[in-house]
Amino acid sequence: MINGALLILIGFALLTKQLALIARWTQEHNLYLEPGSLGGTTPTFFIAMLAGLLSFLSPCVLPLVPAYVFYLTGRTISKTTAN
Repeated sequence: MINGALLILIGFALLTKQLALIARWTQEHNLYLEPGSLGGTTPTFFIAMLAGLLSFLSPCVLPLVPAYVFYLTGRTISKTTAN
């Protein structure tokens, strides 16, 4: 219920052009993370690879990998177990 209400509020803010005012207010009150506030000016290759690996190994993506591999190879599970 809370997530739905937040989505409706954000949609309403987008329609009424209030989201830009909210973004400006957060920037004036230093609520944004500046590039470099975490120690560097740009993400390193290691951080980018780690983020990609973590998103790939998430419970939402990892179970889809076998089906995707079978789709790419054109094989089905029944063809694989028959050989």
